[in-house]
Amino acid sequence: MASITLAEASKLSLDDLVTGVIEAIVDVNPIYYALPFQDIQGNAKTYNRENTLGDSQVAGIDGTILAKAAPSYTKVTSNLTTIIGDAEVNGLLQAQQIGGDITSQNIASKAKSVGRHYQYLMFEGVADGVSTPGSHVFPTSPRFPTDDNNFDGMRVLVEGIGGNQVKKASGPLSFEDLDAILNEVKSKDGHVDALCMNDREITKLRALERGLGGTYLTEVQNTDFGGNMYLYAGVPIYRSEWIPTDIDNNLGTGSATDSVVYALNFDSGAERDGIAGLTSYENMGINVQNVGASETKDNHIWRVKFYSSFAMYSSLAVAMLTEVDGS
Repeated sequence: MASITLAEASKLSLDDLVTGVIEAIVDVNPIYYALPFQDIQGNAKTYNRENTLGDSQVAGIDGTILAKAAPSYTKVTSNLTTIIGDAEVNGLLQAQQIGGDITSQNIASKAKSVGRHYQYLMFEGVADGVSTPGSHVFPTSPRFPTDDNNFDGMRVLVEGIGGNQVKKASGPLSFEDLDAILNEVKSKDGHVDALCMNDREITKLRALERGLGGTYLTEVQNTDFGGNMYLYAGVPIYRSEWIPTDIDNNLGTGSATDSVVYALNFDSGAERDGIAGLTSYENMGINVQNVGASETKDNHIWRVKFYSSFAMYSSLAVAMLTEVDGS
């Protein structure tokens, strides 16, 4: 099982076009620099999600060993889906080179859309998305349409686990709320790889920081993607515009201004301690296919596609803060 980030995968490509596509995606989605992708054979991956650890004890001389409880697992299947779009380039415009390299611009635009669609599904995807699963509340205005070909994203997966992995915010985001979810990520013996939230919540944290005299957040330069990021309690905060801010947890009786915040671990490659993207073994990552000339127009077609899904290997790898009030 290969495990590699999209940024690293771009370095291995011998196709300049594919390399450029991947770079265009990671430039606008910083979490892609850290999220590992694993290639799978076939159209689905079945794995055992770790729920509880086996026990242990301290034994004296000739003591009876009673710590025999085995770890518990839940069998989970993640199906690959296809995120796809065609970039059609008009022959006359390409010949005239109006506005620069029209082909590259169109493919880059389509690649960004594919990458953003994946990141939205990573957080908000719902398999068989046309139906409401359990108590899940869809955003009031989804950024991409629901579809029964979607895969389950992080919010639905954590809701399915429930228990201590889901915490309800006390109101607007607070440092106490962050502490609560950081404490529940235990898949790497208490180490937490990342916090992930939208712009609104990062702005709220900065306001809290100023009000408390600037002692909680640390701003650092992230050399991977060339921008600044914050650390809270030593944990990097990844911004994502694909985490919604318009969830109505009162199901129509309140204001649709709620959001969610995640504390999480990335999988180490062991397939047991974090989250990971999934992609096809035969067509790993983002692919650009030269389809050729359109039959009905003077257009050339380039197809950008991503065979992908998402896995959460441990029920202790992600904790989620819900009902974060933005009103």
